[in-house]
Amino acid sequence: MKFTVRHRYPLSAEAFWAEMFFDDAYNQGLYIEGLGFGSFRVTAQEAEADGRVVRRVAQVRPTLRAPAPVAKLLGDALTYEERGQRDAQGRWVTAIVPSRLADKITIRTTMSTVPVDDAACERVADFEVDVRLFGLGGVVEKFVEGTLRESYEKAARFSAQWVAGRSVEPS
Repeated sequence: MKFTVRHRYPLSAEAFWAEMFFDDAYNQGLYIEGLGFGSFRVTAQEAEADGRVVRRVAQVRPTLRAPAPVAKLLGDALTYEERGQRDAQGRWVTAIVPSRLADKITIRTTMSTVPVDDAACERVADFEVDVRLFGLGGVVEKFVEGTLRESYEKAARFSAQWVAGRSVEPS
């Protein structure tokens, strides 16, 4: 399954990456306060001279409201690891590796920014979700899609408030 989400951000494309996306305080606020995750930890981040960035995030524990069959498959203590790299074209390319069923669930994201004007950009996230579970693959894919769409919507709202400098309350 492939799908795309788009959100406008009230800062330039360059500022999106430098002042938000790779900022530790922003990420802690986003994942813990904005998204209500149980845990989030960057375990490695390296910037290359050519502008590429490699980052690994581990022990991310989202709060999930899964339908019963999905909850039974994934368990109540699901975590994931995000392995990402900002490539030479400025895109953020990630693989999400769940703590359960990693051999059956593939989640990839390619995120980019498109300048709108000097003070705004659009974040475009293209997702590819593939769940190879007989009889339940489609159900899990739809759940993952819904969860990602909801999280990215919350992230856009949190980010707009972050940029405005307001205190952010969990959604």
